[in-house]
Parts: sequence; C-alpha cells; structure tokens
Amino acid sequence: GALEEAVAFCPWDRDARYFLVTVYNFGGSNVDPVYHAQALTAVDEALERMPNDTQLHYERAVALRGLGRLDEALVEAQESVRLEPRFAEAAVLLAELLAESGDARGAIEVLEASQEVVLNPALVRDALEALMAPPAGGDS
Repeated sequence: GALEEAVAFCPWDRDARYFLVTVYNFGGSNVDPVYHAQALTAVDEALERMPNDTQLHYERAVALRGLGRLDEALVEAQESVRLEPRFAEAAVLLAELLAESGDARGAIEVLEASQEVVLNPALVRDALEALMAPPAGGDS
C-alpha cells in the first residue's frame, strides 16, 4: 500500500516507520488481528535500522501481545522501559503484560516505581488504580 511505498521511498524516515507500525497495530486491535503480524514485520525491519528505539520496542510489544505471544511481548515492553523509563505508555503496557501473565505484584511494583519518573503520571496512576480495584461483580 501507500504507507509501505512511503517507507520504501524514505527508509531512513523514522516518523514514516512509526506511523506505519502504529497504523498496523491499531488495525490489529480494532479491525482484524492479522494486522498485528504486519506490524511485527514492519517493526522488525525498523529495528534493524534503529535497534535502541524505545517506541519501536513498545510497538513490537503491542504487536506480539496482539498475536498472543505474551512472553515475547513482555521482553519487548521491558526493553522499552529500560531504554526510556519516562515513557508512561511502555510502563503501563509492561504492567498489563505482567498482570496478564499472573504477576499482579510485579505489575503494581512497575507502576509504583514509574509514577515518579514518567512524563504522564496520570496515565500510570489510572492504570495502578484499575489494577488495584476489586474485580467487577465481586463482593464489596
């Protein structure tokens, strides 16, 4: 498609690669999960050029999560947070993946540690509150 052509025309353009991967992940989450596979291909190509890019590791984690590959997604989310501890979305994703993997305590620890350093503390605070809220339909 047109996005792939734009990236092929300007393979060094970081923003075009971000946009392509983000569009595929959005499509995978909202239209058809098959788009996560396309996001993974695109992000892997981008990571060859920019291996230490925190946003790309985050997008790779999103794609892997959408494909049901939680262990791999967890590794990518951890790398994204390691590369940029102030990236709130990555901290929240890491916590969500830990919770989905059965490590609620680890998820809480990630969010609590992130609150002081992230650029968007409200996002982390909201995720922490949601994680600590009693399950819906449970006894109060």
